[in-house]
Formats: sequence, C-alpha cells, structure tokens
Amino acid sequence: LILRHCPSHSRALHVKSTIEESEPIPYAPRGIDKLEPKHVRLKFLEKRKATNNDQDDGILSKKVNQNIELYIPEASWTALADILLEILLPLSGSGCEQEPEN
Repeated sequence: LILRHCPSHSRALHVKSTIEESEPIPYAPRGIDKLEPKHVRLKFLEKRKATNNDQDDGILSKKVNQNIELYIPEASWTALADILLEILLPLSGSGCEQEPEN
C-alpha cells in the first residue's frame, strides 16, 4: 500500500529494496518475509499488577464459569423451563424469596 501511494517514502524504499534483493540462501527468509518492524515494541515494565490485597473481598474481577449437567426425565418445554428456573432463581440473589403457600 505504501509502495503504491508514496513510493519515495523511506519505508517504501526499504520494503522495495528488501523484496527485490534476492540472494538465494537455502532455508532463509526471502522477500517480504525478511521485513521486520523498525519500531521498538512497547513494554510496560512498571505496570501495576493486581495482588490479592488490592482486590475487594466482595468484588470478583472475572465471572466464574460453571457447568451444570441436567437430567430431564420428560422431554418437554415445561420441564426444561422448570429446571432452568430452579437453577437461575437461587443464582439471582435478588433477596426476594417466595412465600410458602398456606
């Protein structure tokens, strides 16, 4: 792209000379495979890492993946809905509890 739009750019000239330069060395990268970025990769050596002391006890940073195996004796939509509600209602933790029927 840079060769097409700005052929006199220093990076374009470097790309062109690298691709056109062809000394056939067996098992060595050739052409565009020889190109490497000229910029230095960014490194954050002093990046603060989270420790157990930094995290609040009540707050989780990631959601926990859980697998639940279901056994449905009758294959029907109502049975599936009932089992899903049994699983999801305790997980909601909204504090609303169902009143027992009299």
